[in-house]
Amino acid sequence: MRTLIAGCGYVGKELGRRLVAVGDEVWGFSREQEELPAGVHCLFGDLADRALLDALPPALDRVVFAAAPSRHDEAAYRAVYVDGLAALTDALACAASPPSRLIFCSSLSVYGQTDGSLVDEDSPTEPARHSGRVMLEAERVALDGPIPALVARIAGIYGPGRDSIVRRVASGEARIPPGQSAFGSLIHRDDCAAALHHLLDLPAPAPRYVIADDEPGTLADRLRHIAALLGLDDLPVGDDPTASPWMRQRPGDRGKRLDNSRLRASGFELTWPSYREGYAAVVAAR
Repeated sequence: MRTLIAGCGYVGKELGRRLVAVGDEVWGFSREQEELPAGVHCLFGDLADRALLDALPPALDRVVFAAAPSRHDEAAYRAVYVDGLAALTDALACAASPPSRLIFCSSLSVYGQTDGSLVDEDSPTEPARHSGRVMLEAERVALDGPIPALVARIAGIYGPGRDSIVRRVASGEARIPPGQSAFGSLIHRDDCAAALHHLLDLPAPAPRYVIADDEPGTLADRLRHIAALLGLDDLPVGDDPTASPWMRQRPGDRGKRLDNSRLRASGFELTWPSYREGYAAVVAAR
């Protein structure tokens, strides 16, 4: 199979390694001239560059759109997820042999639930922020576009090299949020890449899949588990103003829990079924 990964970053590189290992010919599209996995052909440039899009490899079988903006403002989101996706799919549709499958990598930002409820592919999508609204619009661009597409709504990604929460616990900076801690869903990088590989090969897929592990947990749960893995006593309770935004909790926000039943029913098996096993591996690697 001939596969294009448009956005060969943290997950895209791991997906590229897996595809090359099974004999695929793989191209990785990236804005930055960074080293890609062995066997992945490098395509450097911007999705807005029509000359680059006109020079895409011929006879691609499938495409994974995993690009990300360099900034978090609405204009940057729209340039990549809406305009960039539309430009790429239009260029691919003009090929003599267009791809038979496109996976658009979306996120849990399309959900507006903050009451701790369980959400799946059919739950209401009423995002309160521009990131979710633009991502939802991009999902429609993909599903209504000229290439047969499906959407992967991906939970928070962690794994090798993406371990800031472990570093904060180890350094003593982390704090348990006061009051009720918000729920969140995660997916280990390797399981995320494996799920995308699975969906590329899946006959007659559904239009949307949630990509998350089996056990949503609260931030307090994860912090305490990591502390135990590091052999530390329980962490102090209090606000942590120096933490990354995703580690802070807004008053009254109970988060949401992602239901991965559809992905599981399609035959996919997780290597890291919860943050417990996943963070144990991350801590062991340190």
